[in-house]
Amino acid sequence: QQKTAYDLGGRLGGSEMCIRDRGAAALEMGGGGADAATAEEKAKEGRAVTMYGLRALEPLLASIDLIDAAYLVALGEAGGVVPRWQDVPAAARINAASVWRLRGFNDHRALPILVLSYPWLDRHHPDKHGATLRRILPILRACVKQAQQETQSEGTKGGPHATVGVFWDYLSLPQRHVDGTDDRSAAERARFDQGLAQMAGLYAHPYTLV
Repeated sequence: QQKTAYDLGGRLGGSEMCIRDRGAAALEMGGGGADAATAEEKAKEGRAVTMYGLRALEPLLASIDLIDAAYLVALGEAGGVVPRWQDVPAAARINAASVWRLRGFNDHRALPILVLSYPWLDRHHPDKHGATLRRILPILRACVKQAQQETQSEGTKGGPHATVGVFWDYLSLPQRHVDGTDDRSAAERARFDQGLAQMAGLYAHPYTLV
């Protein structure tokens, strides 16, 4: 029987917590250990900055977290389900402090930002059985590989810490509890409202991948 994210009481079950923790651990062992990056790696700027307008989107990261695609791959491969924004591991967030991990992207005609457009499959959790996450795993794997691979024309790499940021509303903005109660703080509700007002910029940008 397929595991679900929540037990009958509507709370995150212990086994699923372990699965989520394994996803975070796998991220740390892979590209997620970004604290170890050198100053040279952090200063790298590819076409994402010089040609395709990444800088213009960076102010949005004050109220919207992108999610490291490598974390989603690790979580999906561990059999997990996506957590709400409040429970996303710090290492999985692409925000103003870690946006350098996207700046080295050097592909042609695209930004390393995947914007997810999908239906919520439940009122209070969009993917509580992990079906959507499993469906997009091949895309996420390919995106991470592309972010890190060598660029033939210039011989440069995004580097081991390079990744693709994913906008997934449930993980990118503060959310209600799975039981429907609004346990967000005033600051979290304000962040949600601001992010909701700005997220169209991610969908409308000519070089993000929707």
